[in-house]
Amino acid sequence: MVKTWVWIGIVAALAVVCVVLSVCLWVLPREGGTVANVYVDGTRVYSVDLSTVTEPYQQVIETPYGTNTLAIERGRIRVIDADCRGEDCVQAGWLTRAGQPIVCLPHRLVVRIEGEDNRVVQ
Repeated sequence: MVKTWVWIGIVAALAVVCVVLSVCLWVLPREGGTVANVYVDGTRVYSVDLSTVTEPYQQVIETPYGTNTLAIERGRIRVIDADCRGEDCVQAGWLTRAGQPIVCLPHRLVVRIEGEDNRVVQ
């Protein structure tokens, strides 16, 4: 009977460790995610290394489907204006970590922070 409780304790402890590690990996910022790329129809049309931005600025992205305005600051990027209905991309907020996307379906635009070698860091 004692052996059973020992094994149950070991399995429970391992489960707790796995949960804590998963939460830490999800919450902590990911390394290498400094390049923000903007794609239209799957083609990269704009790229910026967010770690080198010294002054906040805005970048207008014109597509055949409409216009989006990006706000770019050190370490983060967001869509602040779009001439599409709904403006879900505007409401998405700031991107700060690799793998996070902002998508504007009407304009076929995707903004994504990726690693310096342009592979998505996940």
